[in-house]
Amino acid sequence: LNALLVVSTKNNYVDVKDIIKDLSKLLRRLLNWKDDVVTLEEEMSFTIMYLGIEKFRFRDKFEYDIEITDEARFYKIPKMSIQQLAENACKHGIQAIEGTGCVKIRADIVNEHLRIVVSDNGKGMDKERLQEVQCHIRSQEESGGYNIGMRNVYRRLELYYDNQVKFNLVSKI
Repeated sequence: LNALLVVSTKNNYVDVKDIIKDLSKLLRRLLNWKDDVVTLEEEMSFTIMYLGIEKFRFRDKFEYDIEITDEARFYKIPKMSIQQLAENACKHGIQAIEGTGCVKIRADIVNEHLRIVVSDNGKGMDKERLQEVQCHIRSQEESGGYNIGMRNVYRRLELYYDNQVKFNLVSKI
């Protein structure tokens, strides 16, 4: 990545240079697991880097919108949880649609609990598929590569917050 960064800087490939910097920061973060829990603000900074990489990839076919209340910024959450949900929204939600895809992330405090909503304008799932995904995410059995990212997020939330976690999937077709 360093070599690509030097070449991109030398040739004034500003877009590529910025993406390489963000990718490098993301990789460093993945390798540095000293803190399993981070502030929402820190998690969002890396999620924004990830979404910037997706924006570079999809160009005009992709937008993202983020709204975080000031009160929510300092709540602690498991590292890489929102990024995983944003990645899922890009991969399964917007990648398959015509027109511009949009991922929205909202975070606020409701009744003294942190509420995070990650949504996309993708094609959605029918009722049966939605139930199947929800069962796999909550299942104790290995899923063979099925919904790994969302399942990992759910498991880590359960690990840190026990019965206080509400992890809901909603789909509109």
